[in-house]
Amino acid sequence: MNLKLRTLLFGSIALFAACKKDNSVEIAATNKALTELAVPASFNWQTSRDVSLSIGIDNISFDDKLHVIAVYLTDPANGGTPISKGAASIIKPFNTKISVPTTINEVYVVKTSPDGVSVTTKLALTSERVSIGLSSTNSAQTVSLAAPTPTITDPACEVSTSGSVIIVPKDKVMCYTTSSNSIVAISASTGGTLKINSNGKKVTVVSYTHTATKIIVAKGSVVEFSTPVSLGATESIINSGDLTFNSSLYLTSNSLLQNAGTFESNSIFSVAAGAAVFNTGDFDANYVASYATINGTFTNRSDAKFVGLNITSTGVFENECKLSATAFTLNGTLNNYSSFRNSNNSSIASIGELNQFSGAVFQTGTLLSMYGVIEGHGTPSLVKVLSGVTTVLPTTKVTGAIQLCGTNIRTSYLSNGAELGCDLYIPVTDCNPVLNGTAPIIQLDTDGDGIIDLQDAYPNDASKAFKNYSVNYLLGGSTIAFEDSWPSKGDYDLNDVVLNSKYMIATNANNVVVQVTADYVLKATGADYNNGAGVQFNLPAASAKVVSATAGAFLEAGQDSVVVVLFADSKKEQPTGNTVPGAILSPVKNYSIVFDITNGPVLSAFGIGTYNPFIWNNTSGMGRGYETHLYGKLPTKLADKKLFGTKDDKSVVGKYYSTAGNLPWAVELPIANFGYMNEGVDVTKGYTKFADWANSGGTAFPDWYSNPLYIVLTSIFLK
Repeated sequence: MNLKLRTLLFGSIALFAACKKDNSVEIAATNKALTELAVPASFNWQTSRDVSLSIGIDNISFDDKLHVIAVYLTDPANGGTPISKGAASIIKPFNTKISVPTTINEVYVVKTSPDGVSVTTKLALTSERVSIGLSSTNSAQTVSLAAPTPTITDPACEVSTSGSVIIVPKDKVMCYTTSSNSIVAISASTGGTLKINSNGKKVTVVSYTHTATKIIVAKGSVVEFSTPVSLGATESIINSGDLTFNSSLYLTSNSLLQNAGTFESNSIFSVAAGAAVFNTGDFDANYVASYATINGTFTNRSDAKFVGLNITSTGVFENECKLSATAFTLNGTLNNYSSFRNSNNSSIASIGELNQFSGAVFQTGTLLSMYGVIEGHGTPSLVKVLSGVTTVLPTTKVTGAIQLCGTNIRTSYLSNGAELGCDLYIPVTDCNPVLNGTAPIIQLDTDGDGIIDLQDAYPNDASKAFKNYSVNYLLGGSTIAFEDSWPSKGDYDLNDVVLNSKYMIATNANNVVVQVTADYVLKATGADYNNGAGVQFNLPAASAKVVSATAGAFLEAGQDSVVVVLFADSKKEQPTGNTVPGAILSPVKNYSIVFDITNGPVLSAFGIGTYNPFIWNNTSGMGRGYETHLYGKLPTKLADKKLFGTKDDKSVVGKYYSTAGNLPWAVELPIANFGYMNEGVDVTKGYTKFADWANSGGTAFPDWYSNPLYIVLTSIFLK
């Protein structure tokens, strides 16, 4: 506060209190000064919050080409307020970190495909980290709900054998090795683990007695079972080699078969309810006499082939790659994320559910019966019936993002976007061997950076692609209001330095930050002190190179990070403070700087916010070390660390620039036209809900600074 005006201002305040103005809100007598507040120790004094977004896309129609993701604070259909933009592909999401007012609980996300087609979804900001996958037809993709594939471990051998009769000791890992083809009998009636490493030689198992046993077939091993096997609860077979069953294999409840190599079943194959199969290799069940039966779960993440496949009412088959059968019956659930092909007959029973996800294809010769539910999720997928549908019940339901190709199908069975057609583009991939449809036309990309010109802010410059904006950019940006008496408390009129800031962050097609454009407006300097002002960025000092600057802004030397200095003496910038009603005004002053960044960070690390603005007391006897930052922000390298913990400062690591009562020396507001206080007036007197907001830890009245019902205009400097 300007000490020379203290007496005059106290008289003025008393006069204002004596007369209730028509444009004011009467302040309750219990409204305390800021220094009297009981602020929660966890309160960070933020009117904005950082939210990290991870936005993926799920549209294989464009292979791994780049889609553009744009984030808006308001509905883009009505003009929208852009905040962040970048690229994503089917293998790499767009990750960004945005700063939004705490009053904002949702954003709009627009995805534009390489063909120029855009879709919009509303995204709730439910936490500090939000992830979503977008399709080309609706708001969100549905990712696989299958359990992750268990990690295959390679336990160390505790006991070794090469004999033809293998007796597995209880709770031990026994390793079997051989240098020639061999025939063995296995006895593991007391449990334990048997690891077979045959070094390319074939091991034929003619007898297997077991309880609570785990068998591991090591990579490079060849094992053949000629005896029936029924895995009991907790038992498992883990195969990384070449494993064949010439006799039946039953998996009872809570047993596990995991194949990461080559698996072949030439007899009955049955998976009971509660049992699980994970395939990340080549799986072949080719018994002609009966169908392979899935009552439990089967997760295929590679190539699975069946002569006959029956998914029962309790069975769930998760197909994430290539699945084929020559006969197929669905009484349970098939979640198809990729490719299912059957050149012969298939049936979907009334209790059967075929769930198709984002670009998947289900192809069959004849669909003998289509009684159950076929539902599409995410982007459109294809159900293709080569020889037509034989019977359809009135209860048949085809719904969602499905294109159904076939004959003898009534449109009355289609709902919620499902349609008849055969031209859906399904590209050839490692999991889908057959092309369907025609590839979409890709829009022009002049600079060849992978971003179509329609979405490229720099269509002729491959080093840049997108513009990202700090909050309220188009309306002037944010306001930072400082007290300048650190490490002593001030009068909390928060007008000693009042500064607007806004940023445009340019990124390239890889979402790497390449340039920063920063604009500032000095609005008030209501202090006796000669204050300097700057902004610190989370960038190495050597990474920045100035492109242009105005009003004397420059990069400060001697720092280990990028620090932009705007001015060193606020009194020279504004001879009068612009905080005393009726006094002569000094013009607001504008500053700008543009700097390129070499080897810059990704946008999700750099963020889009107010960064780390600060002032320092450059008055004689103090100097550059007397920095004042927002609550919790780090000092720069040039700050005098010895000042921490002196006078009213009680800074600790993680909570710099805070008092014993957890009070700050500065606040940031996500608006440019923040009404700062008249000289000497505590901020709680001008904003009637400021105290409630602070006492609640920020949960109550988060709009205290913008809601006109909470503002006492007689306390605000109105020029």
